[in-house]
Amino acid sequence: MIRTSVIVAAALALAACHAKPAAPATDAASSPADAGAPRDRTDAALLAAADAFQALTENAYGLTPPRLEAQVGAAHGAAVGVRAQLSPQAQTDLTGLLTRLDDALAADDRAGVALAAVEVYRLLIGGVRHPGKAPPGVGLLAYAGLRYDAGRRSTPERWDDMAEAVAIARDQWLAVSPRIKDAALLGQMDKAIADMAAAAARRDPKSAGRAAKGEMDLIDDLQGYFNKG
Repeated sequence: MIRTSVIVAAALALAACHAKPAAPATDAASSPADAGAPRDRTDAALLAAADAFQALTENAYGLTPPRLEAQVGAAHGAAVGVRAQLSPQAQTDLTGLLTRLDDALAADDRAGVALAAVEVYRLLIGGVRHPGKAPPGVGLLAYAGLRYDAGRRSTPERWDDMAEAVAIARDQWLAVSPRIKDAALLGQMDKAIADMAAAAARRDPKSAGRAAKGEMDLIDDLQGYFNKG
């Protein structure tokens, strides 16, 4: 599982990522998080809520109906608990995404649950005010991998949406890669994203699964690289 702590950097870039499943997240500068609780506490609460939606994205396809309902309920409650820390537009977007999530759960639409959850995840980390040492693109690489894998696990697979996730990964990697001097890490991520693109183009579910795992496994490596600097 990708640790949410490695994706804090997405806070300053999410508004620039235009994905169809949800309205773009509000730029961190417009968030009202300065008011009220200390900034670090606000960020911690948003990240804790995002953790719940990351787990939901990853688990939506494999849980029994009762366990899925419980996990959706817990994630829903976590999001409602931090709603006031988001900008007005993000609060509106959150309401719509939670409705979409609840509707998918009611229909036992596992793909709908996973794809709604990953967009809530994206929105919540978009409210974080103080990213770590890693550049914002690291967070969007993580989001892209989660979204790609959710599309792969859908029935039928959502190849067009997976291609959009690859485009997000490519754009963010173009921004991040010039800051990396580790040739091995550069090559590994180049290959992971190329593998994702190739698998989506061939509509090959098994290759797509391997490619998604390869990309997501590298997120912690990227964070570790920047944290050493």
